[in-house]
Amino acid sequence: MQGSTSSSLEKSDLLQDDEHMLSIIHVLMQRTEGTSRERLIFKFKEKSGEKLERLIQLHEFYIEHFWNYKHQINESMDDDSSETKEQRNERVYLHCIKSGLINIMSIDSILCFLIATNDQNVS
Repeated sequence: MQGSTSSSLEKSDLLQDDEHMLSIIHVLMQRTEGTSRERLIFKFKEKSGEKLERLIQLHEFYIEHFWNYKHQINESMDDDSSETKEQRNERVYLHCIKSGLINIMSIDSILCFLIATNDQNVS
């Protein structure tokens, strides 16, 4: 029993680490300029795009995690007549954020930034 708790805590820690890492990269993409931005972009191009590949793997993981979680939530949510449509939508949205939607959005923003800057000469 303790092994499964430890395993789930480790997974939770890894998911939090991913979220922190993605948040940092996302902010760096938005706020750096000049040489610092070029260095950041180069990090994704070096070693045959190893970091870019990892970013895409994270995207696939979080998409799958998100849809599985959303499917579970939709099945478990009962039709509460006292709840308005707006309240239900808000509750669903909060569950989506909890299931990794924020990570998907960060990854998508990072990928869009990398695609948009792909034409620039970065050495």
